[in-house]
Amino acid sequence: MDFIDRADEDRCIKYMIKIMRAKKTKSSKWKDRDNQKLAIEEALRILKHRKTINSERGDASPRWMPNGKNGKESLVRNFIIGLSGVNPLTKTKVDSEHDTVDTFFEPQEHFTWGEWRLEQAHQLKDSKGKPIGYSDVLKSSITPVGGGASIHLYESVPPPIEWSLTKIKQKKIEYYIGKAVVCEIDAVCSVPSLPANLESFESGKRVLSKRRGADEWQRRVSPKRLLNIAEFIKDKGNIIANSAILFAPPGQQATSMTEDGTFSVDFSKFLKPRVTRMGLMLMDHDFDGDKQPGDERPVWLIDGQHRTRGLSITEHGADLEIPIILFTDPFSLDQAAKVFAEINTLQKSLDVLHTLFMQHRFKIKSQSTVRDFRPWKIDDDTTWDSRANNLSYECAGWLASRKGGPLEGRIRILESNKQAFTIIKANSWLDFSRSWFTRGGPYAPNVTDYDRETMFQEIENYFQAFVNTCNHGMWPDGENRWSEGTANKGIMQRHGPSNALLLAFEDVHEVALNGCSEEPMPISRFEEVLRPLKWADWIDPKVSRRYRGSGETPRTALRTWIKAAVRFGKQFSLDEVMSEDLKSKPGRGLLSPPEDSQITVVSSNSWPEPGADGSVTLQSTRPHHSMATSIWSIKCNEGKFRIRKKPQQHTVGEPVTLTFPHEDWVDDVSEVVVRVEWYNVNSPEAHHEIPLTNPNQS
Repeated sequence: MDFIDRADEDRCIKYMIKIMRAKKTKSSKWKDRDNQKLAIEEALRILKHRKTINSERGDASPRWMPNGKNGKESLVRNFIIGLSGVNPLTKTKVDSEHDTVDTFFEPQEHFTWGEWRLEQAHQLKDSKGKPIGYSDVLKSSITPVGGGASIHLYESVPPPIEWSLTKIKQKKIEYYIGKAVVCEIDAVCSVPSLPANLESFESGKRVLSKRRGADEWQRRVSPKRLLNIAEFIKDKGNIIANSAILFAPPGQQATSMTEDGTFSVDFSKFLKPRVTRMGLMLMDHDFDGDKQPGDERPVWLIDGQHRTRGLSITEHGADLEIPIILFTDPFSLDQAAKVFAEINTLQKSLDVLHTLFMQHRFKIKSQSTVRDFRPWKIDDDTTWDSRANNLSYECAGWLASRKGGPLEGRIRILESNKQAFTIIKANSWLDFSRSWFTRGGPYAPNVTDYDRETMFQEIENYFQAFVNTCNHGMWPDGENRWSEGTANKGIMQRHGPSNALLLAFEDVHEVALNGCSEEPMPISRFEEVLRPLKWADWIDPKVSRRYRGSGETPRTALRTWIKAAVRFGKQFSLDEVMSEDLKSKPGRGLLSPPEDSQITVVSSNSWPEPGADGSVTLQSTRPHHSMATSIWSIKCNEGKFRIRKKPQQHTVGEPVTLTFPHEDWVDDVSEVVVRVEWYNVNSPEAHHEIPLTNPNQS
């Protein structure tokens, strides 16, 4: 943990004090987090102590030692505890009564040495003051604001890079293996990464067309990871042996490969001239007006960008040799990207949405049926799971990219899409819509003869009908119940509860299909079926409070209410729909708990007896608007709960059964109370109790 110079140390102190002071302000509202508060105070004390020394002694200040109560190691430890509440050495929560261990805790996620340098662009220089990088004509290496890949300025064209590689042939694919110096790799390699900001609309377009953004699919570099690797390699005992995987795209004039395996890169073919304060320079980035600078380096770094970039920013790492694997012209773009996708999706190191994007784009096979994107054929039922996954994901892309459509920009295809505007993530969309395209669904391969466009248009018609039903223009306050922007979003436009719209689709589709011959079913037909939802006030504060959340209960409770309303088929008034007292009435009582459902003894005996047929059988009918799970308990006269069970009934109006068997304790009690509860998101839960008396005790 070293500083570049005194100015670097001063920036570090200023940066850390700012963060700790902000955390201290927030801590005023904390309860039972005394040790974390003490860590904040201790970190601030060490920082102020060092700041005072530097202020008083200037350039004569002694070197800041790592050890001791005022040392850098103590500072970093307390700084991380202050931010996270976890001791980075033991991974225990400092305010836990039982020293609870957070096994997933990563200290670097909270603080990485050198991260203050990311707040401004800075020059990369070695101990002699020379720029870190390739060749003697390198004039400057600049890390941009926020970190990431360095920008190199040369005073003239550097000598070509040449690597002697060995050809390998595996199946029909040829590639090369060998070694290269890190600064050489960094000098000629760019990363085909996704843009920092990408709208849902554009993401949807890329789902539908592989040609769109063909050279933008990699994850973006994490500046903190680069710093971690840079610190790691400074230790003399540490090495990095993993190979970097490179790809030379077809048609590049700057790259060439000889028959004997010599790969070369000509800098004159890709460097761009630019006038700077140092005079005319040659740069590996092209600055075009207000656009992000384009990385002109001709070779793609498919895997290993963090290792390579992290090594390249240090004097210790830039001159190291590492193993490389190089794919060239015969290896197609799709195959190059597929290597990256398979390496990273199988290792689960990408975020969920990026993984899904890669799995679909490059048709990655998976053992998980719900994430299998292998090529599918309609006449091969072993690929029907893949068909469902592909069509579901493409449907999300189609809807998100439809100009003027109800879900334009509303599906979060990638993490870079705006969260505030979107209503559902692509992985949730896939989870809750793939059943539409599987056996038993409305678009099952053995049921529908619709083409893709027709299926997607019918699905869009459903969502448009729902929006129209929400925004009928007759609300007393004049407000829409489906927001056209990010403000005043109702519960159905929230991540989590919006899944209910997908869960309800098959119910609505089944009712709408009855008596409708138009293909695809039009918006008007879906509107007829959705009429019972006209006065469902999705922006009502009570609805938002009770149905909000990402768990199963809110979305299932919404789907259950919608299903009952749609199948009952009648439209009721605003007061009836929003009633808190109309229990289990289809189309009404959106804010009401279920109706109590009586317990009935259906066995011939009402007290358990020894023997195979001696159990007591009890039943309770599932009421409308309740979850499928019922909660049963049997409590004896001694005050002890003897049985707790949660049997399910997936059909409304059908009974759920509880068996009360004979056990030794049964003979020793005089009475039990049997209780059943049915619930949704509204309280109090429906319940009923009955006593059972032991006939063998007076």
